[in-house]
Amino acid sequence: MTSDERLGREQRDSTACGRAAGPRATSGSTSGLSEAVRARVGLLAVSLPTKRAALVPALWAVQEAEGWISGEALAEVAAMLDVAPADAEGVASFYFLFSRKPTGRRVIDVCDNLVCGASGGAQLLADLCARLGIAPGETTADGRFTVRRQECIAACHQAPAVQVDLEYRGPVASADALLAELAGADEEAPAVGGGRAIVLDVP
Repeated sequence: MTSDERLGREQRDSTACGRAAGPRATSGSTSGLSEAVRARVGLLAVSLPTKRAALVPALWAVQEAEGWISGEALAEVAAMLDVAPADAEGVASFYFLFSRKPTGRRVIDVCDNLVCGASGGAQLLADLCARLGIAPGETTADGRFTVRRQECIAACHQAPAVQVDLEYRGPVASADALLAELAGADEEAPAVGGGRAIVLDVP
């Protein structure tokens, strides 16, 4: 995708949601790794064939603990694993499930690729944004929801499909139905920001 195409998509996102990007959540640390995460990364580094092989699970460990991956945390992981900072940044930015800014307690990823888009995915994204008063990629002022556009989440059979904290849901009848469902779930068990990380388990 060219820079002009990307800019055009961002402009369409803002228009579809009826407003410019709102304030982002400010939860999460901007410092480096906690002692617990540092210990986890150290264990991964000696438990896998190479230190570089530990990069993805190490980044998951950071996100699981903090809800996102700050620049400071990324740099510290790179140093611990003897990986060039640019390489670590390339991995963290390649996978959309890694969050490089604070997210809400609930992260909603809406697919609008061909099948989901034709089944109402684009309208679902616009309706969610309108209800929450944000644009795609933004977080509500109360830090409760982040809504993101995704090209594909491999759930064509559930179109229009979404992931909420990495859990698949679909077909989604409407934005109102989804938000009502999440409100009920939150009353039973509040979610933790950043979604559920999939961390490689090692001895």
